Amino acid sequence: MAEVLYLKIVATIRDKIIKGIYKPGDMLKSEAALMKEYEVGRTTIRRSIAMLANQGYVYSVPGKGSFVCTPENDTLTMKFDKYNGYLVTIHQIKLLTVQVVTPSDEIRQALGLKLKEKIVIVKRLLISDNETVGYEWIHFPYKQKEPVVEDVLRFSNYMVELEERLAFALRKKVTFDCHLLTPEEKETLKTKEDLMVRIAETIDDTQLKETVSYTILYIHPNYFSMNAESMMDERGATQSY
Repeated sequence: MAEVLYLKIVATIRDKIIKGIYKPGDMLKSEAALMKEYEVGRTTIRRSIAMLANQGYVYSVPGKGSFVCTPENDTLTMKFDKYNGYLVTIHQIKLLTVQVVTPSDEIRQALGLKLKEKIVIVKRLLISDNETVGYEWIHFPYKQKEPVVEDVLRFSNYMVELEERLAFALRKKVTFDCHLLTPEEKETLKTKEDLMVRIAETIDDTQLKETVSYTILYIHPNYFSMNAESMMDERGATQSY
């Protein structure tokens, strides 16, 4: 019976918070008042408050009481898949080249490399209906003695294998900007477009504390859009932290 009551109390208080009856910063009633209102014992009330706290609706201040959290409405989440998030469908990813080269200053700094260290650069085209819509340059440190890197030079499947193997250890950071191509970049990309969406993705290994790869993706503006929304829980309420 206490199990059912405790869940009902959680649902009732949560509903009042979502509807704005309890506003961010408001203090909930005291334990004694809640015990009297719901006709339950102190343990049941404390269990209910603990669950509301775990769900991000309230927080407790020792000696003062429990207060309604302020939701992070300005914190938005975006699901980004660099091969499936466009206004067209990517039908083919065409490998152009795989090379071991000396990196530019930008790439060396992004990967955290020393001056004389080399990188592997994989260049690919993203194609939709036989039309090139994007250009992808993948950079990662070249480690000559690691067999898996030598496999890259033959099969160029290193990043897929790595992301599957280290899925829980990897941390990604993505930045977007509108990039005006220089004449040299236009020549490199073999494009007549002046403006492209430039997406830079850094992948870090949190266990080894090192950068695994740095990818630059150029996408034609006509094929790209970006959406983000407030973080919601399974009940449709904005989460707070």
